Amino acid sequence: MALMAKAKKQAQGEQFTAPDIAQFVPQGMEDAVERIVAAGAKMMYSPQMRDEVMKQVQGDQPIATKLAHNVAGLLMVLDQKAQGGMPVQAIFPAAIGLMGEAAGVLQAAGQTVTQEDFNEAARMVFVLLAKKMGASDEQIMEQAGQFAGGEDGDDNGAMEGEPMQAGVAA
Repeated sequence: MALMAKAKKQAQGEQFTAPDIAQFVPQGMEDAVERIVAAGAKMMYSPQMRDEVMKQVQGDQPIATKLAHNVAGLLMVLDQKAQGGMPVQAIFPAAIGLMGEAAGVLQAAGQTVTQEDFNEAARMVFVLLAKKMGASDEQIMEQAGQFAGGEDGDDNGAMEGEPMQAGVAA
């Protein structure tokens, strides 16, 4: 079942529980997703990032915006560091995994993260990353429709194309 279809079944306002991203990882992308999530978590929890993480946690944006924008930014930094970029099919599942980590940070800081917040952040990060990869609004809507509709295609809603090119303006 697609992420958005599952999310619709969740009660709104319910306390967030990190999803098992394995069901969203395209076949053959397991290692890539795991490496991206591990690299992102390592960066997020590094002592050098502590002040920046706290600044973002204490920001006054809505929870969904904090999650989506910060995880998208983290993925852009990781993509810049990766030789040849990250595989496109691994990016969205990795983003969901990293948003689970980031939601845990927010919760540890005393902020409430609901399932609704997480679901909205998932939609937002999908659009942000797709725009960074140069997708048109039409392409984004088509992919989002497939993903939200629960169509079981070969790509699990992954966007087609080359590795993400960091630094492309949204």
